[in-house]
Amino acid sequence: MLFIGRTINGFALGWGLGLAPTYIMEMCLPHQKGTAAMASTIAQSAALVVCHVCGFEELLGNRERWLYLIGLPLILLCLQLILLPLCPQNPRYLLMKRNDEPGAIRGDTLLLFLLLHY
Repeated sequence: MLFIGRTINGFALGWGLGLAPTYIMEMCLPHQKGTAAMASTIAQSAALVVCHVCGFEELLGNRERWLYLIGLPLILLCLQLILLPLCPQNPRYLLMKRNDEPGAIRGDTLLLFLLLHY
């Protein structure tokens, strides 16, 4: 069972480390692409290190606290699933694949608003 869980985790991490920077780079302005992609990869790698450190026996990897070690990713997963529909569609995808020019313009406007105000 542990092997299956680690295998699924490995595939998920591989997909996340590969797909998130691609999505971020398509959504950023040209001068921000490198920084945004590297920040995403570094943040994901740092989160993996924190997870491994939390698994040490002295922290959460013991009999009394192992449920917290299992439950924390579930809380973060639920938060991510709630926030995922709020992510804007890629304007390039909307224009080239769906021929949705008004949607692409709305997506670009939303992205520019977010980039300029946050």
